[in-house]
Amino acid sequence: MPVRILSWNMYNFRADLVRRAAAVNRILKVVNPAAGPNYDILIVIEPGCVQSLNPGDLAAGDGVLGVFKLLSKLQNRHPGWRVAPPLALCNGAKAETLAIFYNSNTVSFEGPERRVGLTQPWNSATADDGRVYWYDGTGTTLRRAGLAGNAVATQGTGANATALTLDAAANRIFWVDSTAHQLWSSNLLGGGAANMGPANVYASRLRLDTVNQRVYWVDTNSNQIRRVDYNGANHTVITPTLPMGTARLPVDLALDMDFNVLYWSNAAGANRLQWCDLDGNGNSNFPPVGLNRPDCLTVDFARAQLYWVDTGTDTIQSSDLQGANVRNRFNQGGVQPRQLTLHMARKTMYFVDAATNNIWQADMDGQNAAAAVAGDTPVDLTMDPAHSTLWWVDTNGNRVRSLVQGGAPVNVVAAGAPGHLAVHPGSAWVGQCTFQTAMGAQIHFPQGYQRRPYLARFRDLTVAGPNNTFLLLAAHSPAPNYQTAKKAAQSGKGSANNLDAQRGTARLATIQEVTTLRAATEPALIIGDFNCCTMTGVQLAQCSNNGPGHANDRAVLTGFGGGFASHINIRTSLKQPGVNATYAAHTSHAYDHILTVGFTTVHHARLKDVIAEKADRRQAAAAGGAVVAGGGAALAQANFQTCHDAYWKTTGVSDHLPVEVRVTI
Repeated sequence: MPVRILSWNMYNFRADLVRRAAAVNRILKVVNPAAGPNYDILIVIEPGCVQSLNPGDLAAGDGVLGVFKLLSKLQNRHPGWRVAPPLALCNGAKAETLAIFYNSNTVSFEGPERRVGLTQPWNSATADDGRVYWYDGTGTTLRRAGLAGNAVATQGTGANATALTLDAAANRIFWVDSTAHQLWSSNLLGGGAANMGPANVYASRLRLDTVNQRVYWVDTNSNQIRRVDYNGANHTVITPTLPMGTARLPVDLALDMDFNVLYWSNAAGANRLQWCDLDGNGNSNFPPVGLNRPDCLTVDFARAQLYWVDTGTDTIQSSDLQGANVRNRFNQGGVQPRQLTLHMARKTMYFVDAATNNIWQADMDGQNAAAAVAGDTPVDLTMDPAHSTLWWVDTNGNRVRSLVQGGAPVNVVAAGAPGHLAVHPGSAWVGQCTFQTAMGAQIHFPQGYQRRPYLARFRDLTVAGPNNTFLLLAAHSPAPNYQTAKKAAQSGKGSANNLDAQRGTARLATIQEVTTLRAATEPALIIGDFNCCTMTGVQLAQCSNNGPGHANDRAVLTGFGGGFASHINIRTSLKQPGVNATYAAHTSHAYDHILTVGFTTVHHARLKDVIAEKADRRQAAAAGGAVVAGGGAALAQANFQTCHDAYWKTTGVSDHLPVEVRVTI
């Protein structure tokens, strides 16, 4: 089947972009909507990198943090997403890396171009296979083991631990000492264990804000919502304002970091769900009424739904994230749902029947409900979506158990007196780095300020081997105007306007791994943002499709050599929004290119014009009809400007539109 690839220059990509809910949702809508991944490979161009690194080193900085944050968002939608090791592309002018995300269910990452092996965790696909953690009441301590039950070890301090939870990306595990009533944390191997500071902690569950790195909990002694930073600072009592005369008795929490929303269930008064921001401001009643002690709040991020158990009526219910479209998902006589957990990618929910202690499984709409495990006394139902595995502690049999969807229960650890647990699924972003370049490769550009490309090799898992690999070269060539006078002198040119962009792009054709050494036997793609057009004086490179510089770009790309074909013939960058934000002329300036060689077929190679699509949908909605391509052309300038600004870098995602291609080996 074709390999679907999307390349998107997300202007100055950093962690703060991923913290903006609207921007992330627009990215996910393009790349991985609720229905499933639209692409097998996503290339994000222009994540920031610290400038002290040499080209080819592992990248570091806020751009890399943003890469991992976006990976987490993608994995909420589909657990198969991974990312290749980010490498520094230059140590001058504009230091950056590239993010190459891939769906590990359809393509296998074979490795980047390297002369020297990378350090952990980037040099092995098994750098961290994941672990299960549990409290052992026999030794009054925390223990851990591999996901198969191997390598059992003492985690260390963790007396009388309850409410275990962890943040794998931050390398921290958290728990409550239920005797001393303290909140504790350590790293995932037990080091750095410390009391986090807040006193009188009475909590049966901890909720993590992994974006802002905060721990939230309902304090059952004081009937307060509390939080503290991962480092123990800024302990805060969240006291959402309530309508006059309304009592406060919080039961459970759910966090939606995308929209900065805290959902909480209030068992006092009318038994309402409440919602406010993550600081407790703007609190109000969540619309559903007639509830009877809602509990087990869970957000289904893939479908933008809030789930809860109405323990008074033994019903599992849901609504959208604004409280509308309330639905009864499960209600069956004699069954008392508790400990609800979701597998979002598989559209499955699991819960414990408090009447029988059986574990039930059902579709997320409540269909096909049936008991999946009987005879246990389960505690702490936890889902590992990366492995489609349900985990729990059976306090009756003193064992830690797991269940792969569609399989049978497995005893993972049967020793001591296990209590509460947490699961680390492993390092999802690890890739094997064994693909070496041949002698004489020119992938290192001679000038540090000329950003180096990233050469990777992928295997199409949907095609039988051995001839099922292809090369992908992702690059961001220097922009014509991105140059100081000092850099101009270094490049041998007296002008401050052209950073040797044409020659930099043309040098891609000298990378022998892509051309003469491998293209004869392996297909290859070159994808990236190549700014070739030469401008004079102080003129900005406003290269319209028929304007200055267009011929320069086309000459470089059509003469690329190596048998490569160029596929994109329209500008893809969004510049000067006040001038160009019209349906007919909202792209200008630069190309984001796709060049291919050696594939059986190349199709669907085009600009992914998300702004025009949004305009078409908006116009169709206004007219009450179906979406018709070009319908947005009827929008007034002000209305089209709104569609444009939804993706423009200051209010949306970037100053570029993505490009896409489907290739078949």
